[in-house]
Amino acid sequence: MNWLNKLLGVKPKGEFEVVYSKSGTWEINTNINKMYNEYCHFDILYNDVTKKYKLEYRGYKPESHSLYPDLFKYMRLLNEGLAYHKGGELYTYDETDGGKTNGKDISSMNETECQAYLNMAIQEENYELADKIRKQLEKFRD
Repeated sequence: MNWLNKLLGVKPKGEFEVVYSKSGTWEINTNINKMYNEYCHFDILYNDVTKKYKLEYRGYKPESHSLYPDLFKYMRLLNEGLAYHKGGELYTYDETDGGKTNGKDISSMNETECQAYLNMAIQEENYELADKIRKQLEKFRD
């Protein structure tokens, strides 16, 4: 059958392999004051033939867990070419080199966070980052 697929030009769909995996925990309280844990698991898979990523999840209420939105976002960034995976970790391309602080976008920070990260950036003498945070702080003062 392989020779027929080659003759007709049919390309195989390939297989997905896990490139990133994460687990979440739920603490469940019963009516009789007993507590137990439930788990949910998330996998980001990559297909080398189609060059696509997909998110698979299983376990106890994975779509309601706090990890789900972040992993879904990373899966989209990977498919759009704005992120990459290496050594079992996920990374985003950051052209501005400072659009994020400790994994958090500067544009999504509130005024208190901006003030705290601005102080840290000044102490670490990272003046480019401090300037970007200062510009975000100015938006709150307008």
